[in-house]
Amino acid sequence: MTSMTNQGKLIIVSGPSGAGKTTIIARTLDAFNSIVCAKSATTRKQRHNETSDNYYFLSNEEFNQKIENNDFLEWCIVHNNRYGTLKSEVIDQQNKGQHVLLEIDVQGTKKIQKTFPDCIKIFIAPPSIEILKQRLLERNTDSIESIEGRIEEAKRELASIDEYDYIIENINLDDSTNQLNHYLMEKLK
Repeated sequence: MTSMTNQGKLIIVSGPSGAGKTTIIARTLDAFNSIVCAKSATTRKQRHNETSDNYYFLSNEEFNQKIENNDFLEWCIVHNNRYGTLKSEVIDQQNKGQHVLLEIDVQGTKKIQKTFPDCIKIFIAPPSIEILKQRLLERNTDSIESIEGRIEEAKRELASIDEYDYIIENINLDDSTNQLNHYLMEKLK
């Protein structure tokens, strides 16, 4: 990958489902006009509160075609569904000088950093597993079985926390957003 002096940086934000990363990211994007969020592709069914602005919702056949066409920077199986980062969502924006933020899991981060070793890696952590479970229950979007699976996955993700450049323990959304904004201001100078 050739380096351009005005090429945007790649920012990865990871954390367990229910840690608050999507809300924190949305608030951060409002504060930075130089950062765009890359939309992920998924085979997961669209939730009642989601639109096509949230994800590229693809059939298994469409996802397979994108794999065959080498359209993904990375893709993984998460919670029994496939998720992927499209090259076009990242490289085109970076070449325009935009910083690109990816909200991806730990597996995806490990794959992406092979191609982008200078990426900025941020982990949003819950204060505890018990609070995480409560947040997932209050969200009311998943079955109890799915929540239990997400809790087990969260434990695995938390084991990789030391692989990230910056960790935010999301106790309070305002404080966590301010921490992320401050960190990005420093890194994107």
